[in-house]
Amino acid sequence: MERDRIEEVDDLDAVPGRLEASPQLLRRAVVAGAHRRGDDEDAPAHEGTDYRPPGMAAVLLALGAALGYATASVLQQREAEADAAASQGSAVGGGVRLVLRLAHRPLWLAGLAADGVGYGLQALALGVGELLVVQPVLTTGILFALPAGAWWSGRRLGRSDFAWACVLATGLTAFLLLAGTDGGRDFASNGAWLVCAAIATPVLAACMLAASRARGTARAVLFAGTTGALFGITAALTKASVVLLDRHGFGALTHWEPYALLVLGGLGFVLNQRAFQAGSLTASLPTLTVVEPIVAALIGVTMLHETVPTDGVLEWVAVAASVVAMVGATVVLSRSAARHDIAHEHELADVLTRAERDD
Repeated sequence: MERDRIEEVDDLDAVPGRLEASPQLLRRAVVAGAHRRGDDEDAPAHEGTDYRPPGMAAVLLALGAALGYATASVLQQREAEADAAASQGSAVGGGVRLVLRLAHRPLWLAGLAADGVGYGLQALALGVGELLVVQPVLTTGILFALPAGAWWSGRRLGRSDFAWACVLATGLTAFLLLAGTDGGRDFASNGAWLVCAAIATPVLAACMLAASRARGTARAVLFAGTTGALFGITAALTKASVVLLDRHGFGALTHWEPYALLVLGGLGFVLNQRAFQAGSLTASLPTLTVVEPIVAALIGVTMLHETVPTDGVLEWVAVAASVVAMVGATVVLSRSAARHDIAHEHELADVLTRAERDD
C-alpha cells in the first residue's frame, strides 16, 4: 500500500528535472518496453497511461504479420496438398514425416521463411500491444490469402466476394476503433495457466483424435481448429516471452514460458501442415482465422485482465456487431471460395477423363 502511494506521488511530481531523469519514463520510450508493468510482473498496468502511439505501432506490425502469414499459407498449402504421400501413424508422427517431405520443396521453404517473418512481426506487435488488439488484426490475412489463392488457381473474386471482403475490413476497423484495451497484464498467474491447461488439453486431444480419423474437409477443419486454438495460446506465451527477454535478456531462459512456447508452437505448426494437406486453403484458413483470435481474446480477458473500455449499451452493441461482421464475412468468403474450388476440381477431372479417353 505504501509503495502504491509513493508511485502515485512520483507520477504526479511537478519537477521537470526529476521527470526527465526518471529511468522508468526513459524505459517507456523504448518500444519493446512500452507496456512496463512495474517491478512486480503480475502487477496491473497504470490505468491512466496513454498507450495510443504504441497501440498504433502494434496495429501496423500486426498488419505486416498478417501479410507474412497469408503468403506462407498460400505457398505451404499448395505444396502440402500436392504432396502425394499420405500421412500414417499418430497425429504428431505423421505430421513430422509430412514436414520432412515438404522440406525438400523450394516453394514450401519460401512459405516457411514468410511464416518466420510473420511471427517476428507478431511478436513485436505483442510486445507493444494487447492481445485484444493484435490478434483480431491478424484476421486481415484472409484478405491477402484468398485473392492470392484465387489468382493461383486461375479465377477471380466475384463482386459479392469483394463486397464481403469490404465487410470484413469494415468490421475490423470498427472493432479497432471501439475496442481499445484498458489496462491488462503481460503475465498470467501460474494458477491461471494450470486451469487453462486443464481445460485445453482434453479438448485439443479430442479434436486431434477426431481429425486423424476424419477425411476431406472435416479433417482440414478439425486440424485447423486445433491449430487456431494452439496459436491463440502461444500468442499469450509469445507476449510473456518478449517481455521476459526485454527485462532479463538470457535470464528469460530461467522461466517456463519460452519452453512452453517452443513446444506448443511446434505442435501447432505441424498440425497446420496437416490441415493444409487435408483440403483446400478455403477449408482450413477461415477456421484458423476465426478460432485463433477468439482463444487469444478469451485468454486476454480472463487471464491477463484486459478489458474493453466501452461506455454504454450502444458501444457494446457496436463492438458485438463488428465481431459478428468479421466472423460472418469470413464464413461467407470461405464458402464462396470453396464452391469455386469444387467447380475447378470438377473441371480438372473432366479434362483428365477426356485425356484418358483420347489416349
